[in-house]
Amino acid sequence: MLLTPYCRGRSSASSENMLAVSNLYDGFDIYNLSTQSHVRTFQVTLSVNLPLPVLLASDGSECVFGSSSGEVRIVDPTSAQELQILNHDGELVGCSFRIPQTNSRVLS
Repeated sequence: MLLTPYCRGRSSASSENMLAVSNLYDGFDIYNLSTQSHVRTFQVTLSVNLPLPVLLASDGSECVFGSSSGEVRIVDPTSAQELQILNHDGELVGCSFRIPQTNSRVLS
């Protein structure tokens, strides 16, 4: 999974004209920037209502959601298939980013 360097902590855009946004209500929204339309909402359990980190893979194939309840979710934003859940025992968790010089990936 190649992660986009355009993550700003609360929203992330991919080269496939997709945008993922923490919606401060019930999770994350995915938008198609080409058609300017809402694609879907991914609902997550919120223990604290705050902007959550989100990251799209540069090709738009995977999306990583941080949480306030200790879970990091990796989903396919197109099919809505949940690919993996990483549990961190109720701690506030963030997202990942790519380090261009080493092509390493960091997930926190």
